[in-house]
Amino acid sequence: MAEFLAPVWMMMATGLARAGGLVILLILGRHFSAGLLAPYFNALIMAGVGVTIIQAGCGPLLVRLAQTAQHRILLMLLGLRLILAGMVIVILAPMLPLATWPVLLMPICAALAPDWLMTARLQFSRLTLLAAIAQLAGIVMAVFAVGSDSVNGLVWCAPIISLVACLGAGCFAVSNHPLPVPKLAPLPARTIMTLVVMTLLAGLLPNLDIALLAGKLSSADHTALMMAHRLVLLASALFAGIASALFAQKSVGWRRDIWLLLPGVLIALPMLILPDMVIRVIYQNPVAGLAELLRIASLWPLLTGFVLRQILVWQENPGGLWPAIAALLLFVGGAVVLALMPEWTAQTVLIAMTVKLGFLAALLSLVGRFSVMQRQMA
Repeated sequence: MAEFLAPVWMMMATGLARAGGLVILLILGRHFSAGLLAPYFNALIMAGVGVTIIQAGCGPLLVRLAQTAQHRILLMLLGLRLILAGMVIVILAPMLPLATWPVLLMPICAALAPDWLMTARLQFSRLTLLAAIAQLAGIVMAVFAVGSDSVNGLVWCAPIISLVACLGAGCFAVSNHPLPVPKLAPLPARTIMTLVVMTLLAGLLPNLDIALLAGKLSSADHTALMMAHRLVLLASALFAGIASALFAQKSVGWRRDIWLLLPGVLIALPMLILPDMVIRVIYQNPVAGLAELLRIASLWPLLTGFVLRQILVWQENPGGLWPAIAALLLFVGGAVVLALMPEWTAQTVLIAMTVKLGFLAALLSLVGRFSVMQRQMA
């Protein structure tokens, strides 16, 4: 039972992070205008894509390398994360307004944070404590921003969370720890490549399309999309925490499926049935059409849970490299093709994202069924 409930710690950590994010959103959303919030949310999305490339692409791999004691490859990946962080900052800086540059701290913190070591040690309770400390720092900054009516304080809310989380993870990583890192068999090179591709795909799911398509919208549609997308990100972050615990434990079968599919249903229903209530809880002055956007986005949690299930099935499978590459090409290529189309509204962006996620889920499921049929025939 304790092993089955282990994802609860990660859900608590993610829940604390999302609760903190929700509190911060409530504080900021009820004070700052949509015109100030939308550029800040857009900068967070751009920085989020960079963090994904740095962290999600190799974060789970670092966990497994620590558990398999492959220290040379682990150190190489840590160096690569720092190089990627520098590249992300150089690319993003000219694209973001100067006032939002504090968000560029987030890629550096993502590269340096050793939270993966606590996950490898299965120290999920420490991750929960770390999430609480970091979110408290963000809430304090949000209160300061509102109290002083400071746009600079607004922009620093997310970076201060990343900075405190990075420093706190470093302190926990070097402190005495009661649990040793589980010792597993070394990973072959092909599995390492599959892990990188699959986890990069998982990290890009909630942000890539928005980052490429949001610039094609009118000001009103862009603001509405940013507000709806923040709620989608809350669900995506919860799934990321659950998947991280399941991965570290190498969970399989019904336990994995319950943890990934049931939350998707529970999150999707309020967005579909009671979108106005969800909106009223979070935003004091929501923009027009936001309820309809939430209804369109309500399939996202369920589809995300299913896709993450398939990713967990494939990412350490010896035959998973080509399905991983095909899925990543479909997702990234589809985003690029959609970005080339001339006219978009907030509704069509969310519909396109949902349809593409459905295609991705179908692809990974069909490949999985085909692989099972091949083994049975052999």
